[in-house]
Amino acid sequence: MNPPGGRTLVGRVAELRRYPVKSMQGEALQRVGIGPQGLDADRQFAVIDAETRRVASAKNPRKWAGLLDLRAELRAGVLHLTAPDGGKYRDDRDDLNAVLSRLLGRPVALRGSSVASGTIEVEWPDVPGLPSAGAESVEPLPAGGYFDLAPVHVVTTATLRHLRELAPGCDFDPRRFRPNVVIETVPGLTDFAETGWVGRAVWVGDVPLEVTGACSRCVMTTLAQPGLAADAQILRAAVAHNAAVVGVYATAPNLGEVSIGQPLWLE
Repeated sequence: MNPPGGRTLVGRVAELRRYPVKSMQGEALQRVGIGPQGLDADRQFAVIDAETRRVASAKNPRKWAGLLDLRAELRAGVLHLTAPDGGKYRDDRDDLNAVLSRLLGRPVALRGSSVASGTIEVEWPDVPGLPSAGAESVEPLPAGGYFDLAPVHVVTTATLRHLRELAPGCDFDPRRFRPNVVIETVPGLTDFAETGWVGRAVWVGDVPLEVTGACSRCVMTTLAQPGLAADAQILRAAVAHNAAVVGVYATAPNLGEVSIGQPLWLE
């Protein structure tokens, strides 16, 4: 395969994941539109704490770990939620806020438009080497979205394999890190491959992803979720071996579409 414009082949798209509601389980996609706001409809909705008016996030698991037990999917523009007991709910039912309040144990409201100055509560585990270890904080969200620092999150299989080698007793399933794009890297790429892409662009077909920064991990990587047990060693391994970084953030300045199997080229 000849590299376009002198770019270097780094892998292919192995997984595409969208999370229609912040901190809930999401959906795997075969193809999806992408642009300045990230994947189409990713983090389009959020649960709002009726008491504090803050955006609910499982980064504060004492309050919101239950969000990870709920699955959110979009079908023909309608949001469908699935509860742990198998109950299914749509966002067009009048009592959805009451249903979510019951499921989460706190009064909440589902919101489909971002707030101008949203904030989340973050609980930092007491892990040596982790900034703010043992503390709690309130962090701002970027205006115009419910994503944390950038609208696209990328993780490579090279990084996940390397973590498994460093901490073989841990299950570094990509779902723990909630990426939008999982890249199956070419054999020559090893270690924490994507960390070296910061400040560069990765092209998926005609769509450039501008890699803006490393993604530092938090307590969410350690939490139980459907199919994955709680594991505090996940975060400890990330802190010990890569300063808590797993994956990178990116932006997509142009509108386009990405799909499973597409090659990725590093510019």
